[in-house]
Amino acid sequence: MILAAIKPDVNEAMYLFAVTNPLETVVQLGVSLSPGETGSTNISLLYTDSERHMTSQTIASFLVPDFTRKWTRLAFKVTDEEVQLYFNCQLYNGLMVKRVPEEIVFDPGSTLYIGQAGGIIKGHFEVCM
Repeated sequence: MILAAIKPDVNEAMYLFAVTNPLETVVQLGVSLSPGETGSTNISLLYTDSERHMTSQTIASFLVPDFTRKWTRLAFKVTDEEVQLYFNCQLYNGLMVKRVPEEIVFDPGSTLYIGQAGGIIKGHFEVCM
């Protein structure tokens, strides 16, 4: 399970966290936010097998009401066949998925970034204090 309590300052593309490959060009595991339709935000879980893909892959994406400047709790629950999003402690939605491989394996030399995805991939998290 991935848990976060956040209060973004803007509704723009940003990463909550990202594990990138050694070249910092592929997000192997991460959570991103991006603007959705008017009044909404897109929350995405990225999971990429860097041995099979040269670009970051989104495994699940959920459209939720905009929560800019509001404390919000997010949680992803990932099972063998489903990704569930909990939004403010309530099950919001679930998507059937097929993960290949099922076990997360990171490249040696991968880097964990908090609030961003490194210097090459844009999208720094902007927090509201």
